[in-house]
Amino acid sequence: MKRVLIAPIDTLLFEEVMTFVRGASRSRYDYVGNFYRKEDQYNSALAYVLLCLATEKLVGEIKIGANGKPYLEEMNCHISISHTNKLVSIGISNENIGIDCEMESNINDVIVNEVFSISEKTQVMKNDFLKVVFWTAKEAISKLYNEDWYSSPSTELIYNANGELKDAVSSEVYLHQYSFRKGCICVASVSPDQPSFQLVTEKEISEFLDNFAKFFSKN
Repeated sequence: MKRVLIAPIDTLLFEEVMTFVRGASRSRYDYVGNFYRKEDQYNSALAYVLLCLATEKLVGEIKIGANGKPYLEEMNCHISISHTNKLVSIGISNENIGIDCEMESNINDVIVNEVFSISEKTQVMKNDFLKVVFWTAKEAISKLYNEDWYSSPSTELIYNANGELKDAVSSEVYLHQYSFRKGCICVASVSPDQPSFQLVTEKEISEFLDNFAKFFSKN
C-alpha cells in the first residue's frame, strides 16, 4: 500500500487547521510555531492534517528520527512529508517511502548545473519539464535512503518514451511521478506497486476538520 495525498496551498483555512493541530498534536503545533511565515506554518500544519485524513483517524505525534526522517510512533506504517510554495504532499505506506514535491519555476539552471549528471542535463535540454521531475526524484531517493544524495549528481535518471522514470544507479528503486499545476510529486520506494495519488480539495479538508471539531469540543 502506497498512498499519496496532495493539497494545493490556500491559507483560507489557516485558523481551522491550526486549531485542529493544536488539539490533536501539541508537539506538532509547537513545531509549526517555529516557522516565521504564515504560509510555512500552514504547510507544516496541513501536512499533519493530511496524514490524519489519509488514515481517517488521529495519528498521534510525529517523531523525528535520524537526519530528520519523520515517523509515527503510534502507527505501524512509514511516512514521508514534502511541501513547497504551492503544494503540500504526504506519503503513507506499509514499507519505506520517500516523497518530494516541487514547482517547475523553483528549479533554475544553477541547480541543474550543480546536481544533474551529464546525461540528465542532455535530457533536460530536450524536455525542460524534466528539471522538476529529476529534482523531485533525487530528493525522493534521498528521503527513501535517509541520505544526502540530492546535493551531488549521484543519480543517472532516465525518462523514457513511455513516461517511465528510472535511476540507472539505484536499479532497485522504483520511481513514480505525478504532474500537477506546473509542479511534480515523486515517490521513491523499493516496491513496483503504483502509488494511489489523491488530490484533496479545500472542501474535503474543511469537512474533515468540522467532524473533528465536534470531537474536540466534547473532550
